Amino acid sequence: MIFYAAVRTLFYPVGRWYFGIRIEGLANIPASGAAIVAANHVSWLDPMAVGSACTRPVRFLIARHVYDTPATRWFYRGMRTIPVEKGGRDPRGMRAALRALARGEVVGIFPEGAGLLAAPGEREAHAGALLLAAASGAPFVPVGLTGTRRAWPPKARFPRPGKVTVRFGEPFTLWNRGERPGRLALRDGVSALMEKIRSLHSETA
Repeated sequence: MIFYAAVRTLFYPVGRWYFGIRIEGLANIPASGAAIVAANHVSWLDPMAVGSACTRPVRFLIARHVYDTPATRWFYRGMRTIPVEKGGRDPRGMRAALRALARGEVVGIFPEGAGLLAAPGEREAHAGALLLAAASGAPFVPVGLTGTRRAWPPKARFPRPGKVTVRFGEPFTLWNRGERPGRLALRDGVSALMEKIRSLHSETA
């Protein structure tokens, strides 16, 4: 994780100065053991904001077509991201994420996936995060991001100064390890997760 630590060390002061990043709820991040950090996703800045704010390294799930971009693959590999197919239902990617959780690592996921051009709140959240939680028993740490969309709008080539808030909520679990929730339980679980995330941010973020 030397590369990850170096990138975080470089970005953290820049983020605090350029984006005015304010961090709340750090005590809610488990000091050890597996956890799934789940946040709203409205800007390219979101992974950097969460990763720099979190006190532990985060292995983000990333769309495979983005991961495989030749010009940036070295960076995503160095950051130990986990590539998954679009929609999150990717057995290979899910197995990699479960192995990370089994080792007690923190996995980061944006349940709403890509599609940043859509207005906040218009995208349907995917159940991939819920399947990871059910299989691993890892708790969720909901995260609300506010200000990232204004600091780096989806159509902008470069970010601009802003005021960003990263707010970590209290960890919670939906099922015990190994439980197999049905379709209705997954749907209710997605709603519960997104409600907790929404309670931590402004939807106009």
